[in-house]
Amino acid sequence: MLIISFVLFAVISIISCGEAVDQQSKITKQEVLNDYKIVVLDTIPELLFAADELSKHLSMLTGQKIEVLSKPEEDIIDSKYIIIGTLNNRYVKEVLGISVRVPNREGFLIKSFERSILILRRKPLGAVYGVYYFLEKYVGFRFLSDDFTYVPDSLTIQLPIEDVQIPRFHYREVFIREGDDPEFSLKLATNGRLGHRNLHPMKFGNVFVKLHGIYDLVPPKTYRESHPEYFCGAQLDFTNEEVKRIALKNARKILSRYKDIKDKFYFVIGHADNGNFCLNERSKRRIKEGGSPSTPYLDFVVFLAEKLGKEYPNAMFTASAYLWSRKPPENYRKLPKNVAIFFSDIEADFSKPINSKENREIYKNLIGWTKIAKHILVWHYITNFNNYFQPYPNIYTVAKDIKDFSKIKKVKGIFLQGSYGTLYGDMSDLKLYVFSRLLWNPKLDVDRLIDDFLKKFYAYAYPYVKEYFNLLYESFRENPYPLRPKLIATIPYLNSEFFVRAENLLTEALNSVPLGSVYYKNVRKLKFGLDVMLLLNRSQLKREVVERGISWFNEEYIDSLIESVKEFVKEKNIKTFSEGGRIDDLLTLIEIKRTKTEYPEETEGYQIGREWFDYQEYTLQVCCGARFEEDTFASDGVSVSMPGSTTAWGISLNLEFLPEGRWKVFFRIKVKTNPGYKEDNVAFRYSVYRKTRAKTALLRDFSNQKYHNVYIGIFKRGDGNLWIAPPGNRSVAKIFVDRVFIIKEGE
Repeated sequence: MLIISFVLFAVISIISCGEAVDQQSKITKQEVLNDYKIVVLDTIPELLFAADELSKHLSMLTGQKIEVLSKPEEDIIDSKYIIIGTLNNRYVKEVLGISVRVPNREGFLIKSFERSILILRRKPLGAVYGVYYFLEKYVGFRFLSDDFTYVPDSLTIQLPIEDVQIPRFHYREVFIREGDDPEFSLKLATNGRLGHRNLHPMKFGNVFVKLHGIYDLVPPKTYRESHPEYFCGAQLDFTNEEVKRIALKNARKILSRYKDIKDKFYFVIGHADNGNFCLNERSKRRIKEGGSPSTPYLDFVVFLAEKLGKEYPNAMFTASAYLWSRKPPENYRKLPKNVAIFFSDIEADFSKPINSKENREIYKNLIGWTKIAKHILVWHYITNFNNYFQPYPNIYTVAKDIKDFSKIKKVKGIFLQGSYGTLYGDMSDLKLYVFSRLLWNPKLDVDRLIDDFLKKFYAYAYPYVKEYFNLLYESFRENPYPLRPKLIATIPYLNSEFFVRAENLLTEALNSVPLGSVYYKNVRKLKFGLDVMLLLNRSQLKREVVERGISWFNEEYIDSLIESVKEFVKEKNIKTFSEGGRIDDLLTLIEIKRTKTEYPEETEGYQIGREWFDYQEYTLQVCCGARFEEDTFASDGVSVSMPGSTTAWGISLNLEFLPEGRWKVFFRIKVKTNPGYKEDNVAFRYSVYRKTRAKTALLRDFSNQKYHNVYIGIFKRGDGNLWIAPPGNRSVAKIFVDRVFIIKEGE
């Protein structure tokens, strides 16, 4: 941790001119309006911007513009100023006699002096953060979303003040779409602009993180045909000297684009995003020497860092510790000071803290990297990429993880990857606010942050929204389930009891605030995600709510909910609902009328939810041209289809979603043939990736245009990923998958 040392003292001549300030006094709104002026001591852009922002926000509160001066008009003891300046400014040091060491470019000091207030920074950026912090903590503003700032009704600033602030992490980014606006990010004191945010840098303080894949350095289009030996295991051959030479030349060209960046920046050299790595003889030998598959790749990044470090001293050459490269080498020298590690924990169970027994191996790998690396960033996951709108109760575990990461001195930054693909993800405004504040100060009280946000963001709807929030987390505690970066729609904590109570609470919340008000808009955003999940789960809910005698969950209600969701999507111009998932596919899913679900004959005599489980089409992961269709022959009236001309693994189910135990796994499929099809042609392919070899089904067994149940084998949770793919031939027009279902072995 950074050590703060400071000495505050007043010049004797000044002390003798005035009386000592009261031990406890306060500044009121009327006093600010009548007496106070803002003084900016240095005419540099950051300080001028900070002064303007302070004046603008105080004017929102007082109704009158607060004047900005370039210097105090009279002795500070006899006047009332809010002074924005630099710690080494002559006036601050010699006249006020303030000497402070703030060893961080973003840090600042807020101090009362008599009845004036000083906001002093070490570097220019600190003044901007200092003003926004002052407005929140001492004036009562809250920067809750990019389109809603809470303005307090009254003002009471308690004196004295002496507050030194230094952020724990150098790099802070919450990758939630609501945080894209650069001005809002500045207010939240987040400073990263990764990915698409690079196109919209912040006015001040942007930490530059540029991702470049290995194929940017050695392009397959240029070299694969002429030099296939450069490529190995769906990666580069990192041990090949020619590969290194070409990568060095292209890295130098890319870095020349960033030569004007004066601050330290991260040049991330990511390997291909798959679970494979090169296993030729040289690579196997190097892997054995290092004790990890990451060894040859790390050699490659270190090579570039050592060759280019002098030319680009501000660049941090950053290697990914991700998938197969997550495990650090066991035998490796200390990394050069210009090499950083971007550590990913994508395999974690995010329902548990990163240092829990469930995530022990991942946490062990992180600690392992600290033995050779001085500079580590963490890439942490905070959403469900299968459905951004699905309730994902992770606030407390993420808060705990941020705190645990903060205790590892070599962790210098955190990237939280959330619902970056669309607005209106699950509790996105709340999560963005809470996580941003914790990235600055991990010691903040999470419950206080949550409660403060909910009260100010939802106003009169607060009691209902707070009860909904508590309901979600109570249901999750009572029905625990691993939180992965990809979840299905049917999970235990989203059960009928939760849905019924949640619907009542958020309906009451909407009714408690004026129609068309900002608070109504805020509640509507929250309820949208719940409405989507109600519609996706309505087949199951219909059966259960009828048994419980709940009359309102009927076709008329469902139709009104569908129209409400469609209207919201159109009004907000929502384009996606998942990572790579089109909103039109989701709307198709919720619009299709569903029949009562038919159970497979193989499950006769087994109890659903205990002895067998049903994974309907809406719980499957789809991509690559897969589409949902109304299908009267499907078990609930809907199936997912793919054209026969492709071979993509477009329909899949991660077996991580299986309950504990051993399960017989089936899927139900129908094949539509083209005229003149050949019976010996392949109908479809399937496998459980990394567990079984790919299998082919022939058209002679599936050409009758009817559904068939296909038995795959016996599997347990975590055994791999079940995929079903079209054959890629002209005999098949389409394949249709209705469901996957599992039956407990031995039952």
